[in-house]
Amino acid sequence: MPDTLITDRPRPASPGGHSSAADFTVPPGPTAALTGLALDHGATLDDTLLTAYATLLARHTRRWDLPVAVPRRRPGHPEPTPTAADFTDPVVLRCALRARDPFTEALAAVRDLCRTAHAQTPPAPHPAPPAEKHTTATTATTGTGASDGDGDGDGDGGQYHFAFVFHQQETAAEAALAPRTDLTLVMHRTADSTLHGAFVYDTALFTPATVRFLAAQFRHLLEAVAADPGTAPAALPLTPRAEAQLVDAWSAGQGPVNELPVPDMIGQQAARQPGTLAVTGTDASLTYGELDEHANRLAHHLRATGVGPQSVVGVLMDRSAALMVSLLAVWRAGAGYVPLDPALPPQRAAGMLADAGARVLVTRGGTPHAFDGTVVDVEHDAAAIAAHPPTPPHPAAGPDRTAYVVFTSGSTGRPKGVLVTHRGLANHVGWAVRELAARGTGGGAVFSSVAFDLVVPNLWAPLCAGQRVVLRGPDTGLDELGGWLVEHGPFSFLKLTPGHLEILSHQLTPQQAGDLAGVVVVAGEALPGTLAARWANWLGEGRLINEYGPTETTVGATVHPVPPDTPAGQVVPIGRPLPGMRVHVLDEHMRPVPVGGLGELFVGGTGVARGYVGRPELTAQRFLPDPYGPPGSRLYRTGDMVRWNTEGTVEFLGRADDQVKIRGYRVEPAEIAAALTSCPLVTEAVITPREENGETQLIAYYIPATTPGTTGASGNTAGTPGNTAGVPGNTAGVPGNTAGTPGNTAGVPGSTSASGTTGVSGSTAGASGSTGASGSSTVGASGGELAAYLAELLPEYMLPAAYVALEAIPLNANGKVDRKALPAPTAPRDTVQDAPATPTEQRLAQIWSRVLGREQVNRTDSFFALGGHSILVVQVIAAARAEGLPLSVVMHYKTRNLAELAATLDAATATP
Repeated sequence: MPDTLITDRPRPASPGGHSSAADFTVPPGPTAALTGLALDHGATLDDTLLTAYATLLARHTRRWDLPVAVPRRRPGHPEPTPTAADFTDPVVLRCALRARDPFTEALAAVRDLCRTAHAQTPPAPHPAPPAEKHTTATTATTGTGASDGDGDGDGDGGQYHFAFVFHQQETAAEAALAPRTDLTLVMHRTADSTLHGAFVYDTALFTPATVRFLAAQFRHLLEAVAADPGTAPAALPLTPRAEAQLVDAWSAGQGPVNELPVPDMIGQQAARQPGTLAVTGTDASLTYGELDEHANRLAHHLRATGVGPQSVVGVLMDRSAALMVSLLAVWRAGAGYVPLDPALPPQRAAGMLADAGARVLVTRGGTPHAFDGTVVDVEHDAAAIAAHPPTPPHPAAGPDRTAYVVFTSGSTGRPKGVLVTHRGLANHVGWAVRELAARGTGGGAVFSSVAFDLVVPNLWAPLCAGQRVVLRGPDTGLDELGGWLVEHGPFSFLKLTPGHLEILSHQLTPQQAGDLAGVVVVAGEALPGTLAARWANWLGEGRLINEYGPTETTVGATVHPVPPDTPAGQVVPIGRPLPGMRVHVLDEHMRPVPVGGLGELFVGGTGVARGYVGRPELTAQRFLPDPYGPPGSRLYRTGDMVRWNTEGTVEFLGRADDQVKIRGYRVEPAEIAAALTSCPLVTEAVITPREENGETQLIAYYIPATTPGTTGASGNTAGTPGNTAGVPGNTAGVPGNTAGTPGNTAGVPGSTSASGTTGVSGSTAGASGSTGASGSSTVGASGGELAAYLAELLPEYMLPAAYVALEAIPLNANGKVDRKALPAPTAPRDTVQDAPATPTEQRLAQIWSRVLGREQVNRTDSFFALGGHSILVVQVIAAARAEGLPLSVVMHYKTRNLAELAATLDAATATP
């Protein structure tokens, strides 16, 4: 968990911003009760206020042991009346509260902590300058012991982001007495027993609205403590009524809810416009009438094999018109489909079918070896299928029947199948028809695996809107994606991942990008601000939408229109809920988190899936009764950490389960990555733990920020590889690059995943930060500029042990970061073997060398073992074709090393 509040703006590289304040008052009645509470427990009023302040911070950060700096008390002054000198050497108090014990016990612990700390703290012999942010206080931190809340003994080395100042009487310029922190609470009591408070905050980090919410929450908290001091800190009401009503309104999606199942919507379009083009694939083009009739005939055939309502049917087929017919046919038969990627290993595909309970598989020439059910081959069985009637069988799909089962990765290594109903699907597709397909008349495009639920609206929303669906064949590479979209566009909408968007950034001109579609929807992973700002400016106001939604909530749960002025250094918010959906930001006890506070996202509403097929225990863990909805409603626990910002928008902050422990300290890798990406030398970063000799170490993978003709910012890149200028399509050093290749390379021989990524290698450099000739390098944590930069922002235990510079972060088949493909830091090769011999080998070696940033490439080297991945394959192909070599994606995946690739090229160009 973070050691400070979630900030509204990225933390600047160096402190020194301006301060402002948000004022509030506590009436005499609660003040008198708080004063009496302190007297009853042998404490002072400021002990009580400090305990409440620590509670507020804990509820916002989910950490119950945050350090807070206070002025040093002078001997003989049990109640403080601090002067400016008292804060030159503050006492840093680690207020480790027990979240579930009564507030009175927390007060007693803070009282004892304060007495001990002040008694043990001698006055500073010489005045010291005010404590800066991230500065270690001269007084040792004191703790109250372990807590049973989120505090588990995490140390902080005396560093602090928060301070607290209390005055017995009003004094002039009291805010000036505070140290320079993220947030300082300054309070004083007037003669009429009114408490006056001010939250003094760093304007570089927080907006005024955020701190105003914080001030109102603290006042509400103090009033709650005054009314019932026996309540546990974790259970004290924190949210004022006005804020609660506001959040409740934000939580509910606005707009109509569609309940008509998708196959029925398509049937209406077929009856309305049977001659209109519906589907275009590499195998065939179909009108609405043809699509409807072919699907109905196949549906009757499936019924004859025993398929019926509540059955599930596997569909294993490349992207094609036949695929669309097959999926729709399964629905017309009353069943749900299980989409399978032909690139999957057969054993894995068979396991998915078994887990889903599918006894029938629709395919076209490809059957998993271990599948022992009924196989319907649409080519082999074409005559039998054509003999069935063209009218739909009955009954039609009901709203609560299974629409599809999509498998997602599981933490145990076993994929889990998410069972989605027609009700949830109809609602999401209905929104997509109204808000996406309505942006034009060109329909949509499908160029990713249909086993990835991101493509669901691409498949069905155009057909429900009476428009076309264009499917990209499986044998075409992503090096040609931009050209293919331009050729077949413009579209009403496009939906893709940030990885797709990054690839298109280097294949299209701004004009071409702006003409691609009426609206572009980005989903599947956090959208970097730099990439978002680039496309929002290319497309114009309201034409770029960031969508969020786990598979378990039926494709999408929230959306956020991305404005052109999106800050480059931030991840784009995930927005507000879609129609029919509800979102809640809750704490570990499923209580609402205040605005600005860190919480876990729970999603409710129409789109919540039925659960995981055959996994009742896992379903019970993740799909919970909704305490805020009508009887019988459920919430899906996403595991994503988020917050409400003051504009009513949900901001994604990381995963709840990414935490690791380093030497007993809890560490959130996303926090380190955010700090690293705030460095001007870095555009993107991923932090991941590795076990080394029994010890957990953090490895930082980053994309260096470089510009053409330079070797990095300020001429010193701290291990950053040099510019690979001159390589067509180069994405290295592009700010906001998410790199890696999402999408599907189904049908490409030798591909084990849609990304084609088998690993990215790194090499070790010395502490000086030199990179040698490697395109991937490691800088010792004690010497490189990045290590020095992070040392200014983070405690020692959060500093990565190594830094690996990559041309691109590898992505998996769904366009998400492929953490398994991130390499262990390795030493650079210092030997040369099997030098390229033939002219083609030499030309390819030169291209690989430029793209991979390596001085030496051997004929026996594998492109992927050297650090290559799918997005770099795109660069290699572009460079090869510029030199007249007819290289293709298929060639790259068919061959094991440079020599085989060169031989394949020579054979392809040989004169017959």
